[in-house]
Amino acid sequence: MEEKKENKHFKATIKDTKALKCVMSSVAEIMDEGIFTVDDNGLRLNCTDGAMVCVLDLSCKKEAFETFEHDGNLEIGLNLVNFKKIIERFDGQATLECVGNSIKIYNGKMSYRIPLVETRGNEVPPVDKLEFKCEVELSSQIFKRILDNARIVGDSVIFKINKEGMIISSEEQYEDISEYRHSLDNSELSDISSMEPVSSRFSLDYLKKMMKEEVGETTRLYLASNHPLKLTTESNGLVMTWILAPRVEEQV
Repeated sequence: MEEKKENKHFKATIKDTKALKCVMSSVAEIMDEGIFTVDDNGLRLNCTDGAMVCVLDLSCKKEAFETFEHDGNLEIGLNLVNFKKIIERFDGQATLECVGNSIKIYNGKMSYRIPLVETRGNEVPPVDKLEFKCEVELSSQIFKRILDNARIVGDSVIFKINKEGMIISSEEQYEDISEYRHSLDNSELSDISSMEPVSSRFSLDYLKKMMKEEVGETTRLYLASNHPLKLTTESNGLVMTWILAPRVEEQV
């Protein structure tokens, strides 16, 4: 890791840091460093974790900012853990500004600077070509609680979906509790669309980190059997999308 030597013009004031704090709380649990791209649409962070198990696509649209200034398309490399530690100390508005080889984060009362970093990261796979057989939308609060409940049983969860509803379950890994099942029918799902029955298993640890905070009121899941999961949630101009590889080696 090296500090970047290139000067960049970028200055943007985010309207409310609440959603960004929730997003970065999840992101920093999985990603250490990443490159934000800046263009006329806003900020975007697209990267993979070190184990290549998941892909993050975070879009901070221009509508999330009070002001947004930049010269051309830019890349801003940041230590995401340090960025998370700083942004969570701000309430309301905060301004991000490239100053020399660092980015300054400030409001009227306080400011921080963190160095820009050179990070190549892993090549992001072409996840936009993935095809899914069903999608469901449910309350983020309920989904987060289901994942918390499953944690005391095992280290993975199985999603089973058909036109009637969805079952999320976990099988025994720890002693004393053999199974956890939570059934959601159509009345408990904001939306459900299924071309065929789907069954797939995923790491509970990754899912809990992705859902560490409730970014938006709802979370949308896209699935196919033994196929990556796409998870999307959004709030106030921030759209957080994760792609998570399945545990295909285990029988469902």
